[in-house]
Amino acid sequence: MGIGFNEGYVNEFLQKFKDNDNIILFKHNENDRKAWDILVKRGLIEYLGDDEFSLTLKGKQALKAGSWDKYLTQEQLKEEKREHKENLDLLISEFQVKSKFLPYIFSTIGLIISIASIIISTKSCKEQQVHKQEPKSELIKTKDSVLTSNQKMKMEPLDNLNNEEQLSKN
Repeated sequence: MGIGFNEGYVNEFLQKFKDNDNIILFKHNENDRKAWDILVKRGLIEYLGDDEFSLTLKGKQALKAGSWDKYLTQEQLKEEKREHKENLDLLISEFQVKSKFLPYIFSTIGLIISIASIIISTKSCKEQQVHKQEPKSELIKTKDSVLTSNQKMKMEPLDNLNNEEQLSKN
């Protein structure tokens, strides 16, 4: 870049690629020459020869961003985010190395809890079955007691008759 050369002119030259990826310059001045030198050095355009230039992928990204400065700002932000992600990945990896047995401990605790819950549910099912059987046995006892009292009532008149017969014989 020469002294007093305007960065805006470089962006204007880059804007010539907005409609086409390749351009041929039929007329150019010293500022055009400086601009394309800068863009070629930055890797935004390629010199194909005979005043023909082609836009590179990096140039397309800079053109999409609006200008070289905006492109650099975006790239810097991406780089900062990438570094932040790498730092977090490093912290996670360090934690995983330090606590390599932690997943095994959690899985063992989970296994113990699941076995305990199976045992508890099995015991509660057995207790419920016992409670369900008790009312049946109570019903049977009640039925037996009803039958016994009915039998006694049937027997009582007979007992009364037998008692009367014995009284009359005496």
